[in-house]
Amino acid sequence: MMLRLRAPFAILEAPSILGLFPKGVETLPRALLAAGLAERLDARHAGNIVPPPYDPKIDPPSAPSSIAVSFRSCSVATVRFCSAICSH
Repeated sequence: MMLRLRAPFAILEAPSILGLFPKGVETLPRALLAAGLAERLDARHAGNIVPPPYDPKIDPPSAPSSIAVSFRSCSVATVRFCSAICSH
């Protein structure tokens, strides 16, 4: 019998409302975990990336989009988290 020390899959929560009005999509990762996704995949929970808060402000046409700036910061956080997960 082979002893497995850790789950072969890891779930990283990365909720995002980028470009959307927050009406529940930001709670989807938690809902999937509560419904048993990790158990069904035999996966471990690897963490949660906290997205920036919703900002209803519309950017002026010449300014960098707040969505683009937020997307970049979330993308960088996701890459760092994934790198840490893969190295363990």
